[in-house]
Amino acid sequence: MTTPALTRRSTLAGLVLSAAIAPQLAAADNLPGYLIVVGRGTDAAKMGAYARTLPPIYAQTGGYYLSIGAKGRGVQFLKAPWDNRSVVLARFGSAADVDRFWWSEAYRASVRLRDGAGVFSVWKVRADRPTPFEGADAGFLITLLSPSDPARADAWARDYAAAVTAAGGVMMAASAPEAMSPLEGDTVFDRVLLAGFATRAARDAFLASPAARRLDARRDRAGFALAVATDGVARATPPPAASRG
Repeated sequence: MTTPALTRRSTLAGLVLSAAIAPQLAAADNLPGYLIVVGRGTDAAKMGAYARTLPPIYAQTGGYYLSIGAKGRGVQFLKAPWDNRSVVLARFGSAADVDRFWWSEAYRASVRLRDGAGVFSVWKVRADRPTPFEGADAGFLITLLSPSDPARADAWARDYAAAVTAAGGVMMAASAPEAMSPLEGDTVFDRVLLAGFATRAARDAFLASPAARRLDARRDRAGFALAVATDGVARATPPPAASRG
């Protein structure tokens, strides 16, 4: 085959590949991105000043809270190396919007206000489907996992997703390592399983089920985990100034 013919063939192959990939990229751009924050403030004055800067930054980047709270205030720690921290689950229009928020000049200035005011771990999560549930009635389950046995962790994740679905919940993000990116703090976790339920009661019924209890034991054999149940909050635009995320 001549060089011009090879060039034409390579060009056509590239166009076909691009045509196949483009819809997937476009679809990914239309899927939400999530920000998960697990943190503990130690300086109320600094944290208050920081929190007051957040509403306009969230508003500018299309972000809002799905849940926010702490132990006894909308958060139940199911498996954790700590239970004295607050948890934030925020939704953005896409994973790119999470980056726009996190790396914006406005937030880079804002986050300096909480320097030395606590400890925080933050992750970006890429969704693989639209957000199924939100609002004050919704309930969420967040599991962060560092597998000690990847094969066992993968098997557990598949069975966990099946059990959540059977209970009427929806998995909001894939458990693959590429679905999450650490942004700040402890990076020990490299898997995330994020599940949503239409109601807190449905979530709690799942947690109390024999299937969930068996899965808890298997999760603990699969690796080091942080698992929390969080209550949905009413959507506010902009987010409340009392936030800690």
